[in-house]
Amino acid sequence: ARSNHETEQFEDDPLEYIRIDLSIPSVSTGGISEGTTRRHAAADVLRALIGARSEADTTECISTWVSEDL
Repeated sequence: ARSNHETEQFEDDPLEYIRIDLSIPSVSTGGISEGTTRRHAAADVLRALIGARSEADTTECISTWVSEDL
């Protein structure tokens, strides 16, 4: 869960919040937390899609996935 401070940071500058969130792993007492692992995996998928397709195709693909799962 996100704290109120994290929510405010996201609302103020969403791109910067995501950049920082992906660049600093959240370490728990046994290694990297499951949430961090999922975020990094999602970022890896996006990077691979952008590398294999145009940014517009990637945006369309991800938008479809998000709308189907929400």
